[in-house]
Amino acid sequence: VSSEHVVLDASGATTQDFRSLSADARLALTDIGDIVDGLSGPATMALNVTPQTPNGPWGFELDATAPGATAEASGELRDLAGVPSVEGALQLSVSDLSPIASLVDRPLSGAIDLTAEGSVQADLSQFDIDLSSTATGARTGIVPLDRILQGVATLDLAATRDAGTISVETFDLSTPLLTAAASGSVGEATAFGFTAELADISPFVDGFSGAVSAEGRAEAAGDGLAAVDVVLRGPAGSQATVDGTIAQTGQNANLAISGAAPLGLINGLIAPRAVAGDARFDLRLDGPLALESVSGRATTQGALLTAPELDLALENIAATVDLGSGRANVQLDSAFRGGGRVRVEGPIGFGAGLPADLDIALDGVRLTDPALYQTSLDARLALSGPLQGAARISGEVDVGETEIRIPSTGGGARAGIPEITHVGEPAAVRATRERAGLTGNGDGDGRASGAAILLDVLVNAPNRIFVRGRGLDAELGGRLRLRGTTADVAPAGRFDLIRGRLDILGRRLDMTSGSVTLTGALDPRVNLVAETSAEDVDISIIVEGVASNPEIRFESRPELPQDEILALLLFGRGVDSLSPLQIARLAGAIATLGSSGGGLLGGLREGVGLADLDVTSSEGGGTAVRAGAYISDNIYTDVTVNSQGEAEVNLNLDLSRSLTVRGRTSNTGESGIGLFFERDY
Repeated sequence: VSSEHVVLDASGATTQDFRSLSADARLALTDIGDIVDGLSGPATMALNVTPQTPNGPWGFELDATAPGATAEASGELRDLAGVPSVEGALQLSVSDLSPIASLVDRPLSGAIDLTAEGSVQADLSQFDIDLSSTATGARTGIVPLDRILQGVATLDLAATRDAGTISVETFDLSTPLLTAAASGSVGEATAFGFTAELADISPFVDGFSGAVSAEGRAEAAGDGLAAVDVVLRGPAGSQATVDGTIAQTGQNANLAISGAAPLGLINGLIAPRAVAGDARFDLRLDGPLALESVSGRATTQGALLTAPELDLALENIAATVDLGSGRANVQLDSAFRGGGRVRVEGPIGFGAGLPADLDIALDGVRLTDPALYQTSLDARLALSGPLQGAARISGEVDVGETEIRIPSTGGGARAGIPEITHVGEPAAVRATRERAGLTGNGDGDGRASGAAILLDVLVNAPNRIFVRGRGLDAELGGRLRLRGTTADVAPAGRFDLIRGRLDILGRRLDMTSGSVTLTGALDPRVNLVAETSAEDVDISIIVEGVASNPEIRFESRPELPQDEILALLLFGRGVDSLSPLQIARLAGAIATLGSSGGGLLGGLREGVGLADLDVTSSEGGGTAVRAGAYISDNIYTDVTVNSQGEAEVNLNLDLSRSLTVRGRTSNTGESGIGLFFERDY
């Protein structure tokens, strides 16, 4: 057969029952991609089958080439009419695995050389194989396996199977990261031993480094059982022993499992949360290989749990978990970083969804967001239902002294991270962003995935809820209820004013009414009112809006323009009686209150290139202007002139980070000089 794509020459003879066979074939493909998707290039195959006797065995020789690969095989074929078997030798060399990646749907790459000899039946009921293989730079797309195979990996195997028993004479695997050896037999007379050592665990577990080793034996124990004895050792003092029997079918076991291990081994499963510390365990597995068959106890002391997506950490964790009857009874006591303690007690079932019935107690726990709030909590809560489904947290929380901070500038305390395009991002940076949930997969807030927990919690705060910032100092009290889920908290309730004051534009005012309300967001909405009077005018200052960016406005009775109200607040007189410098300060106050920028004076300061520009007023109505600038990188001077014509010049000379010379002089004859030492910690 001949065409522009293929040339085939074949000849031979056979009987209908294949008891006699002879063949000689040559196949050449112009492009193997015509019949195998994903491959390209020429391919050839030559096969010769010659009967040793009319009914076999038959000798054969096979040579094949394909893009980046060659194969040679020779030997004898037997019993083609029954269960065929082959005895012979094989040599296979693949210089690049990537062309066949599409055939196995894996991103393969690297090179492999393999030699094998022996015999094998087609149904694998009998075989006798000696195999040697070398892989260089092999990659499979399976990350743990690729880490083990990186570099040069070698495998030597000698194994036989006869009468249902598999015997391994030699099994030696060697890579730069892993070495393993095994020998023995598995079957009616099982006697099997193995050793393995991982040179460094750090590629698999973040935060840990060092060797991990395993050594064990399995022997027949009668009644279809095998006795096993395994010892595992790892870094940071981790070790475990497994001793007992396991059914040769692999379905049941009776094993004692004891040892200690660092809790950080599970960090990859709970990221971005992380734990540190050690756990000790003394367990028994009796029955099917399932969690329900496990009993015993696991304990930990002095452990640490951090949950960055919740801004919290638990330290000095003392926990006991008793396993049995298909559930785990948990007892946990821990200190809360920042103050307070947490206790958790109750069972978690091993059934569908992991049903739980936990009592949670918080005693004096302090929660802090440096930009928004600081509070202390006492709580009695219950967590019930399936942890992997619709679990619910219910109960009451008593709030102690709490401070809600109003930032000095607008924009919010928790502005979202804008979208960032990462060019040439290093692998370590990518891993950090993945742990933080910032890789564009919809988890940009860094929250760990998992089932959200329903909320039904009553929060009691009868007093000592302080709202402070931008001159405001108020105490409130009230209650609210948290509903929704842990992924989308929906608070409802309010705190009403008990007492308070407002320092604004140099005046201190008493609060007359106010509230802090939460209705569906964790950024509280404030509505606070302070009142005063000047020149027979009643003035109200209203702070209103979300706590992260409230607005301040002024009202009066009778109704006056904003500049008139501010003039009365600042100077106790109307706009028409202000000096030019007082009018400038008034304009600056209006601009500053109306935006997060520097106002009129800020614009003037930037325009003339000064480091500081301010207009002040004395109790007697006098005014003064202060202007400051850097003469050089380490010399700063400012000049102050008041409405009485008095002037003062100050000079700062920074000799070092800690030493400063300061001097001053005035046109009234006063002067001074000093050497100052200071250090920041």
